[in-house]
Amino acid sequence: MDINKYWDGSKDELSDRDPDGLDGWKEGYPYITDCHYILDIGCGIGNAVKWLIDKGHIANGITYQREEVRIAKELDRPVKYSDMHDNPHLDDIFDAFIMWDSLEHSIAPLIALNEAKRVTKSGGKGLIFIPNQDWIECNYHIIVPTIRQMRHLIELAGLNLVEVTDMGNEQAIYKVGVSK
Repeated sequence: MDINKYWDGSKDELSDRDPDGLDGWKEGYPYITDCHYILDIGCGIGNAVKWLIDKGHIANGITYQREEVRIAKELDRPVKYSDMHDNPHLDDIFDAFIMWDSLEHSIAPLIALNEAKRVTKSGGKGLIFIPNQDWIECNYHIIVPTIRQMRHLIELAGLNLVEVTDMGNEQAIYKVGVSK
């Protein structure tokens, strides 16, 4: 699928997010601490990937910004150029996926969630963070789903909603389970 004909990384901003400063990271991370092999979908330059590796996980990331991949490679981080709507990984290989501050950049969030599910093993986990509604008009966000909309998307993707942590103004962390 050539998603780039509609939207591509050149319309987005470079992400060098630091996990220690991310809203909700400390509340969300414990959910995946028992997962060994983790994929960060929309990983930016791979700061969270490195953070996870430093915690003892095997982690990889994908981003659709070539500049982020270039910087990640310079920093020796396992980041691939890929679109979340057409994940290059094989089926059922990851124990968990993360979509932290990334699903709102999706032109087709249902497809992105289905791809995350496809590459995650049955019994695996997903951790999704969606920013608050103050970010809805950000020029590089396509959609900022409300909690109700996210519950619906998660259900449509066949993921199991384990818990929603409502952080106010529709900002939330979603813990999901993967079953096939």
